[in-house]
Amino acid sequence: NNNNNNNNNNNPNACWMKIDTDTIDGVAGSILIRLFGLTMLGALASFVTAVAFVKFASVAPSAATYAGVYFVPACMFILGIVVMAALFTFIGTAAIIIGLILMCCGSCLCACTWFCYRDLIPLTIQVVGAVTQVILRYFSMLIIAVVSASMSIIWSFLCAGVFVGWWARANRLAATTPGGSASGNTRLSYVQYFIECLIYFWGGFVAFNTSHVTFCGVFGQWFYGKAKEVNSRPVRTSAKVAFTTSFGSICLGSLIIAVIRAMEAVARKLMNDSADSGNIVTCVISCILTCIISCIGDILEWISLYAYVQVAVRGLGFMSACRATYSMATISNLIYVVSAILVEWVVGMGAVFCGLTGAVAAGVIGYVGCDLPEFCAVLALIGAIFGLLAGCIAGGSAVGVMNSGSVTILMSWAENPQVLQQTHSELYEKFTKVINGKVAENREPHD
Repeated sequence: NNNNNNNNNNNPNACWMKIDTDTIDGVAGSILIRLFGLTMLGALASFVTAVAFVKFASVAPSAATYAGVYFVPACMFILGIVVMAALFTFIGTAAIIIGLILMCCGSCLCACTWFCYRDLIPLTIQVVGAVTQVILRYFSMLIIAVVSASMSIIWSFLCAGVFVGWWARANRLAATTPGGSASGNTRLSYVQYFIECLIYFWGGFVAFNTSHVTFCGVFGQWFYGKAKEVNSRPVRTSAKVAFTTSFGSICLGSLIIAVIRAMEAVARKLMNDSADSGNIVTCVISCILTCIISCIGDILEWISLYAYVQVAVRGLGFMSACRATYSMATISNLIYVVSAILVEWVVGMGAVFCGLTGAVAAGVIGYVGCDLPEFCAVLALIGAIFGLLAGCIAGGSAVGVMNSGSVTILMSWAENPQVLQQTHSELYEKFTKVINGKVAENREPHD
């Protein structure tokens, strides 16, 4: 038998050949290192794009706002055409599907903005202009964004490596154990999946919210004039608060949202498993649960986004900050102004553009620098996906400073509108005009 095995290994015409495990490990390790490098390259390219976008917004807030709501969706449409034309030779139908998805998303976003949100752009321009001026004054906030994005990317790789390794080991043991099953105990697998999602989401939300609280602290000091005091270091002071006294509130709020998102992931997994097994009843029920849990998660994320302003500015605990945010949303006119600006939309489109930049950079470098001809197209595609994800994280963290600034200004204005009237009278008048218009619209049906 040993002689036959040796003959098969040396015979190039044999139906199978034994490959050394060290060779497999070497190739796999090389590919993983390449993917990590492409991911970091995509993150770097997207961060540079984000910095350029913030600088551009500070100089020309009107052009930057219009670029965010129209130019980015147009780029998605054009990129879809390029993907279909350039990658069809390599990946065939997949290129058409990816291209059509990009074209459809770009078209829908442009149409939605034009027909539904076009009248909200002027006020958005005012807020973007005020926020970006503060960012340029305290440019070191972007260092916090880099730290947050790096933490998120490294955390994602660590979790993916540990979880994939654990599942691979469990499946291998089940496959090589007599009477074993690769599926294992279904209930335990769902519990394990919930715990893995909880760990991943919790770490990611902690990294994001820590930077968000830091940014809110800086904008809060600017709003109330404390940043002009002698020896004032708003970024250092706010970062110290976020990483020390307010870190417990950040972890608590992140944990609550992570639990909801983990439940949503489990419900979605149950829906997919039920669809694969043909269990229609369970599939429908899990689909309904997924929608409900997703809505709850969106509401909690919105509340926490504004609640962390109270954590950063007033030093409240997370639960007290949520109660204060609820009071502001119901008693003051905060909800009117929030519904009349598109800063979050502009930031989201900016993050998408940064992600696309990271995907293009990672994909091109991955293909050009590939020394494995049979894997170049696949490596470029996977590298582009990793670059897209890392780009959205890194670029979104940098551009997200604008969203943190707008949220802080809105919450601080709702609590002390006189301060904004004294410092930025034009923005205060815009807010007042929006409120009066919304109040008049609400009274018309009763008249």
